[in-house]
Amino acid sequence: MNYARPAVRRVAIVGSNRIPFARSNTAYAMASNQDMLSFVLQGLVDRYDLHGLALGEVAAGAVLKHSRDFNLTREAALSTTLAKETPAYDVQQACSTGLETAILVGNKIALGQIEAGAGGVDTASDVPIGVNERSARSCSKPIAAARPGSASARWRSCVRACSSRRRCHATRNRARVCRWANIAN
Repeated sequence: MNYARPAVRRVAIVGSNRIPFARSNTAYAMASNQDMLSFVLQGLVDRYDLHGLALGEVAAGAVLKHSRDFNLTREAALSTTLAKETPAYDVQQACSTGLETAILVGNKIALGQIEAGAGGVDTASDVPIGVNERSARSCSKPIAAARPGSASARWRSCVRACSSRRRCHATRNRARVCRWANIAN
């Protein structure tokens, strides 16, 4: 059988925008994935005068997302001055989310499905930190319930410090597994 191949158009990246590189959990430690993505998208809109225009689509994502970010890219696109009709969706792929989204948008342009789009974003600074049920219950107890200086009291204060993105007193690092996490009450 002889199948006709669809006409494939040439695709070009005509512009880009980004936030400066920084190590994970440093300059952007307090910025959410949505904050960073919204900032970059609005910068792209401003740089290329796309205010009020409806793009074919916006695709972006993050390596790890909070449950509150289930629609991260759509929320970020809605926070810009792009037309509200611009479709947007998330992609989640370890280590190459930004590249994969650019390829997805490029393929749709090449096949004539859309005329223009935006894709990218990959961050690991806003990692969701969760604890098991027992740890969550012990963290909700008042700190005074633990003997001052006990392992339990140190662990509770460590969880509070780590989850608020301050330096962990036990590991001296951010976003590391706390050595107190395995201590039983």
